[in-house]
Amino acid sequence: MRTDRLMLGLAVAANGILSGATLDQAIKQLPARDELGAEAFSAYSQASDLSQGVPWYASIGIGTGVLTVLTVVAGIRAHRPVRVRRSLWVALVGTIGHLAVTAIAAPVNFSQRDAATVTELVDIQDTFAQLNVARTGLVVIVLLALLVAVLEQLCEPASEVRSADAAAR
Repeated sequence: MRTDRLMLGLAVAANGILSGATLDQAIKQLPARDELGAEAFSAYSQASDLSQGVPWYASIGIGTGVLTVLTVVAGIRAHRPVRVRRSLWVALVGTIGHLAVTAIAAPVNFSQRDAATVTELVDIQDTFAQLNVARTGLVVIVLLALLVAVLEQLCEPASEVRSADAAAR
């Protein structure tokens, strides 16, 4: 099996995990603050996401981002057909976007520790929730783009696969 195809499979799996974690936060966790209230939700968030969750989110976020970038580079260097490369470029742009929004969202989420009033805490949580919508959209786009790249490779005529394999050697 070609290295770029193996990396693509690993990138799909990693982005699936990242998408699941991000969707869990968007669909289940963040809406719970409406029922719990800002202060109780902040206590939960600080005890979970901003505590034991930090290594988890950092490893899947940064690790998946790095793996996706390396996968795109490997796929482009392997001279895959244009449709595959186009999907890989979409994945790359989405990954960079996701990492950039996360670089803004993470400090916002951590800033709830320093909130002086409930109003300030609500503003912080609202800002983080809005940024998380963008992160969720971007990570889902990346996953879909990678899945399209997989499907495009599966649909490649055998002659194109052999040509691409020969060109990569």
